[in-house]
Amino acid sequence: MRASNRRRPWLFLLKLSVSVVLVVWIIQDVDFTEVGDVLLQTNLTLLFLAFCLFFLGYVLTAIRWRLLMSIHAVKPPLIVLVQSFMVGIFFNNLLPSTIGGDLSRMYDVWRIAKDKTSAVSIVLVDRFLGILALILWASLALALSSRIRSVDEITIPVVLVLCAALLLAAFVSGRPRRLITIILHRLKLLVGYGPAFLRRLYGKVVGAFGPYFAHNQVLFKALLVSLLLQLNVIFHFWLIGQAMGIGLSFFAMCVIIPCALMIMMLPISVNAIGVREVTFVYFMSFFAVSDAKALAFAWIALTFVLFQGLLGGIVFALRRDPPDLSRPAAPSGS
Repeated sequence: MRASNRRRPWLFLLKLSVSVVLVVWIIQDVDFTEVGDVLLQTNLTLLFLAFCLFFLGYVLTAIRWRLLMSIHAVKPPLIVLVQSFMVGIFFNNLLPSTIGGDLSRMYDVWRIAKDKTSAVSIVLVDRFLGILALILWASLALALSSRIRSVDEITIPVVLVLCAALLLAAFVSGRPRRLITIILHRLKLLVGYGPAFLRRLYGKVVGAFGPYFAHNQVLFKALLVSLLLQLNVIFHFWLIGQAMGIGLSFFAMCVIIPCALMIMMLPISVNAIGVREVTFVYFMSFFAVSDAKALAFAWIALTFVLFQGLLGGIVFALRRDPPDLSRPAAPSGS
């Protein structure tokens, strides 16, 4: 534990260094006069509407989260989950990573259900469904737009991530059942030759995700909610682009935003600072958006994230502990 604590300052400094280096690198050739002009000419009404979409996203996230928790026989009030998600955003801003909020939510689920394994699996599946929905919207945009398909730097990664996501979705849902059963049986035999900690890890993973195999209808409902949620996210960013006069089509945003958000999930910088700027500049350049406009777009998006973190901090300071629902009624039907 002490060694881990000693590593944390160095890890933070490393991530801070990555953020600084990326920001310095991306702004060195940017015309800040153009950045200022873009920001001054931004439509504040559209920005306000874009910010309001966050609150719709909170509710959709809570609904998806509650569906997944019902598989584990826990159904807390939506307001409890909305508060937990907002607090998670606060910790995303507070901690040197964009996954700090996931740890906060796992802790909340554990306090609600008193089951660490369920808490971890619920948040991981929740996160996975969000990524799957994003990549499905990106794939749909690729299918419908020849202009987007002509950009290999976007098309190839999206297709590869889609294939990987569909394979993982097959495991989470346990379909096709016979194939998954055979794979798990072979893995169990293989792991049986390994050390004890590996056998324990295998048992925990299967035990954590096994309940989802029998609740595919609930998973499908959660995926539909995810599709609505991520459509709301993409529309939010599209509104920001419209407010700034960035002439990107909605289809283009359906590809840019999933790619950018998945890259920003990597815990390699402080709150994705630096990574956010480089990512938006890179992907928007394929659609003839200037570096200055893309950089201004990234900074507005960061400002919104910080505002959300501020709201989450207020909720964190005022909210009560989540209720103990470790012995609830039977789960909803599959």
